[in-house]
Amino acid sequence: MPRSLLASLLTCSVFLVPAVAVAEEEPECPPGGWFCEETPPTDPEAEVDPGAEPEAEAEADKPVVVTKTEEDGTRKILIVDKPPTKEKKKKRRPKKEWGLNLHAQGVLMGGANDRRRQEPHETAGMGGLGFSLRYRPVPHFAFDAGLDFIGGIDYLGNERGETALLLNGMVFINPKNKVQVYALGGLGFSGASVNRRNVTELADGSLIESEERVEYSYFGGQLGMGVEFRIAKRTALNVDVLGFVRGRTDERARTEPEFIDPETGRTTNTSGGGLLRGGITFYW
Repeated sequence: MPRSLLASLLTCSVFLVPAVAVAEEEPECPPGGWFCEETPPTDPEAEVDPGAEPEAEAEADKPVVVTKTEEDGTRKILIVDKPPTKEKKKKRRPKKEWGLNLHAQGVLMGGANDRRRQEPHETAGMGGLGFSLRYRPVPHFAFDAGLDFIGGIDYLGNERGETALLLNGMVFINPKNKVQVYALGGLGFSGASVNRRNVTELADGSLIESEERVEYSYFGGQLGMGVEFRIAKRTALNVDVLGFVRGRTDERARTEPEFIDPETGRTTNTSGGGLLRGGITFYW
């Protein structure tokens, strides 16, 4: 072999050996190269820090690449999609509510009509207190059952005390607002204790007044409108007007009618009126 060729080979080997060593120590393998060997990742759930910043949570939602080695030495690359992080739902007011309503009320008495022509007694006026238990299964509707206690001077000028059981359904037109308009209606059962004044005319034309205690019972219906003001999450104020029509159901109704027209002698046991109520409701 010529000396010049041997010198050339020795020179090349001097430069090639360090290059091969560097290539073995630092192989050219760009990140994500298809020819590079994949490194098995650690448990992805263990790497997620509960207190991590939003950027770290976004990294945790990326797909996980897993390398699986088969028995024959081949490798499979599996890509596992992680479900996106669920956003926390905003807390809303419970759809189902119970409520306790406390209210004061005044009785609205009508004037004369074709069945009962006499005007209300000059001292007539009645009012009272009441309470009800309310169940609101959905924001737009509620059941309301309550007791009312009313007393005073009735339409005919008699001293009267009444207890009424009112069963109503309530429809809230705009339940998402703080000021809610509602309609209500239902059935009513009531009993009254009345000090009835009787006037007897004697043969000489003189009049004798007497009083007797009588008991009446009624059944009827009511319908009205109102407004509820939510002053707090669990507290509301309300004002409503309720009109009612009812008839007597006691045994003495046929023989002793409640209203008698002094001019025509016509009688009736049907009566009506209104209630103006204001109160407060505590929800839970």
